[in-house]
Amino acid sequence: MSDRLIVVTKKILEMVIVLSIMLSVVSCDAVSVGNNGKRKSVVAKNDPWFEGELVDIDVSQGLDPDRRLTNMFPKLAGADEKFIVVLADGSYKVDDWGTIKSNSDYVIRNLLIIDRATKQTVKIIDLYSLIKGDDYINAVSYQNGTAAVRAESWDSKAKQSVDREYTIDIETETVTGFIDYGGIDDFWFRGSYKVGNYKIDSLYRYMVDANENRYWLLRITSPDGNQTEITFEDQDERYDELPSIFALDDSTALVPIYRKPEYVFYKLDLTNCKATKADSKEFQWLEPDKLRRASNGSDGKVYFTTRRGISSLDFENKNAKQVFDFNNCNVNRRYMEDLEIAECSGDSFLFCGSYDSLDMRSSKFVKNYAVVELKKAKKNPHAGKKIIELCSYDGYLNGTLYDAIIKYNEISSDYHIEFSDRYIMNAYSDFGDINSSDEYDSALLGANGKLSDALAMDIMNGEGPDILMNTSRLGQLNNDNFLIDLSVYTQELDSSKYYTNIINGAKTDGKLYQIPISYTIEGIQTSPEYAGKTKIGFTPGEYEKFISEELNGKDLIESGQALYFTKLFTGMSDEFISGGRVNFSSSKFADIAGYVKETVPRNSAAWNTITDETQQDSYETATKGIRTAIYCNCPGISGYLIKRYQIKDGTTILGLPSSDGRGPMFGTDTSVAISKNAVNIDACVEFVKMLLSDEVQEDLAMNDKFVLNREAFKKSCSAVIEYYNSPAGADNLFDYEIGTNVPRRSKFQDEEIDNMENIILSCSKSNSSDAAISTILMEEMPAYFLGQKDLDAVIKIAQDRAQKVLDERG
Repeated sequence: MSDRLIVVTKKILEMVIVLSIMLSVVSCDAVSVGNNGKRKSVVAKNDPWFEGELVDIDVSQGLDPDRRLTNMFPKLAGADEKFIVVLADGSYKVDDWGTIKSNSDYVIRNLLIIDRATKQTVKIIDLYSLIKGDDYINAVSYQNGTAAVRAESWDSKAKQSVDREYTIDIETETVTGFIDYGGIDDFWFRGSYKVGNYKIDSLYRYMVDANENRYWLLRITSPDGNQTEITFEDQDERYDELPSIFALDDSTALVPIYRKPEYVFYKLDLTNCKATKADSKEFQWLEPDKLRRASNGSDGKVYFTTRRGISSLDFENKNAKQVFDFNNCNVNRRYMEDLEIAECSGDSFLFCGSYDSLDMRSSKFVKNYAVVELKKAKKNPHAGKKIIELCSYDGYLNGTLYDAIIKYNEISSDYHIEFSDRYIMNAYSDFGDINSSDEYDSALLGANGKLSDALAMDIMNGEGPDILMNTSRLGQLNNDNFLIDLSVYTQELDSSKYYTNIINGAKTDGKLYQIPISYTIEGIQTSPEYAGKTKIGFTPGEYEKFISEELNGKDLIESGQALYFTKLFTGMSDEFISGGRVNFSSSKFADIAGYVKETVPRNSAAWNTITDETQQDSYETATKGIRTAIYCNCPGISGYLIKRYQIKDGTTILGLPSSDGRGPMFGTDTSVAISKNAVNIDACVEFVKMLLSDEVQEDLAMNDKFVLNREAFKKSCSAVIEYYNSPAGADNLFDYEIGTNVPRRSKFQDEEIDNMENIILSCSKSNSSDAAISTILMEEMPAYFLGQKDLDAVIKIAQDRAQKVLDERG
């Protein structure tokens, strides 16, 4: 069977991004918005504390070192008191398919037997050494020394797939049992669940027949080994999703199945294998979609991970209760968020699973498999410390920053940083039916405005967070009323060691409210030959000429007039707002306004008007032809290199149109700010200094981020170039905008480092928009663009409104 290539254009990707954001809004935990949640001031003596260690498991153990991998997806098979069992599920790269006689010739299915006490791999079992090579092994579940291996093979006589289960004793490495379930038709194995001493396998028939019937089959294995099958099937109904199965007690399970328009719930008595439909009202409090990674704990409770930690389902009181907070342990929560719960009790938690690593020090992208076992300590080592609350714009941080928090907490004798999700953009968003770039950008601007207002209000009232991260896009906060000026802590930074132009570009009226620890670069990636007179950007006239002569009239900035104007305004906002005073009555303002009126369409194109022809053109141009230019928001050196060979001599990133032809803006990947009313400003500043340290800067750079530290930047670039010039790196030259690998046309050279550094040095200012000001411009400027008012009349109203906003802030 050949793989089907799915082509994704930039616009389609935008729709996916919007959908993912909307889904994250649905699936996130309940969030204490603004001052609705009371913050703790001190770590209490009775606050629990858990100690543990993240142990990486080398899933390449037992593989042929001379063969390259196509993929590797390690999965947890199960755990007990003695062992943790992981399935190394992958395949080798095949150069000549004519040499392949069976699945075992290239498919990898190894069981790693890990000693739970030492976390060391004590045995590797090649399942294909025990099972016939033409079977396709698709799942393994482990329990009490026994592995149940699910496999299927093609019966050429019956012309159907046959489902088999092999029972393997991991101590003796022998097959001790075999069940042939016969033809499986269109059933697909979906999961295995443990309830008491029972095992439940779920299979789904997803290929609908003429009556469009879909149904689930549950195979129940009792403690004595007997198996019983029950089917959820109805000629008049379609049973769709079964996200998980929950233990109500040692012999009763709850089975939620989505049947339009809602979930139906069944109580499954495992002693007699009978399912009884329950009253849905009894489980209205339960949200199965949020519990896809739930685990039935050894203590009989159902546990699941959230953004904050672990919660358990309380079926008696009909609610979910948080039983573990990620703030209360010494392990990096960034990785814990990706792992699944393998075993739980009130005093210990076992996590297992894969997490991504982009550490270029190893010159490769790695998908690691890790085991973490947390055990409750006798006392909390941080008891009595004052709490510093740290919040983040989207509710997440990368692993480097969590490590910095852990290190700070270990060093500080008086303060303890706790990560908070009281203020996240999703809690303030209302995306609704988004169908264009304009609608998305407008909704995002509205969310940012609401979040800015909430933070500003709470900071003024002394109820806000102490440290704000990744909020640089909330330009409203760049004010003495809300944040402290951090420039005193960066003025000694040497421009030969740091990109001080990035620091200076983040200032507002000469004050540094939010430091860009790592950043993105936004502009037009193209050949230097197309640059305007400044060599780093375009004036409106130069950009218009570039579009006409080089891009066949297609503008790379896909926004309608109102939003297009706010983008250009943000890139030059220092020209129009200074010292708390607004001045739109300038030739520079008129210059960009006139350009937008004359050249930009009223609205951006609707996403649902994209055609297959458009998608194919994007794919063909990017992979087989050469682009002239790309609008980009480049997050790191990899992003630059990947686009580099899609563009004719695409060695520069130029600024968006501006009256003075300035260079590209930089967005913030990681920023840090300190509240005016922080519990202790000096204690917060110590954390800021840690983020500027060589250690943290290098770690961020090696995770493919643009950083302030020049040496760290160059070291990471060298590692990335070395990686992409290797065979493994060539396989990962993947462009997410078009959804495919990019053919490398030549080797990357070290001169790319100098090209990228020149781009960084050309950056003009931070892309930090003031949502309230941008909203005013979006509301007032269309009257000029549509010819309803002259520019002077529009400027008078917009300027008055903007000035009132600034005056109200003081």
